[in-house]
Amino acid sequence: KTMEGVASWVVSVLKNAFQQSLLSRLGLLMSRSSLRAAYHRMDYAEYGGAPLIGLDGVVIIAHGGSSPKAIKNAIRVAGMYNQKAPHIVETLEILHREQGLYRLEHVPEMAPAAAQSYLLRFPGVGHKTASIVMLFSYGMAAFPVDTHVQRQTQRLGMSGRRASAQKIKAVWEQTLPAETYFALHVNMIQHGRTVCRARTPHCAHCVLQKECDYVARLGAWADSNP
Repeated sequence: KTMEGVASWVVSVLKNAFQQSLLSRLGLLMSRSSLRAAYHRMDYAEYGGAPLIGLDGVVIIAHGGSSPKAIKNAIRVAGMYNQKAPHIVETLEILHREQGLYRLEHVPEMAPAAAQSYLLRFPGVGHKTASIVMLFSYGMAAFPVDTHVQRQTQRLGMSGRRASAQKIKAVWEQTLPAETYFALHVNMIQHGRTVCRARTPHCAHCVLQKECDYVARLGAWADSNP
């Protein structure tokens, strides 16, 4: 806050100084590129936010009046920030318009199916994002399916070889109790990254190889290459 105020004051002082005379304006033209670079270094929107260690991990704290540009720069490290930032701004506007607050604390009061449908209303939110919010933020009965979970489920033969993420989500939610979702999701992601990889899976080291259709070339994998 202090730096933002100082930066705004410096910009205002310089603008007034350069408007005093023709000579001052000529000086502005000659030093414009240097002044622009200095302004960018002091502009909070160029950084967007600051990382802080929260109770559950590292979080990015952004200014309460952040512009879409500032939000984009705050989440730059997460990737795809050009697409995500407008969705975040629009979602916040919808929340404030409907709830009067920038919060989702009313979501856990809903039934899982209703909460899923509610979250899918927001721009850029698909089944995976909605399920992640429900499971990780509120401990609700929702099983997120990313590419690792989808690939392993298909290879194990628990779904069709080309089953969609939504279909696989239903498979797991109908098979296991909700209290297992969190641990299973996290472990499947780790297993998918290190063992059951997309291009070069380490099947010989896999603890599930005896249960795996992909390894045994069974079912939908009968005609696949080893």
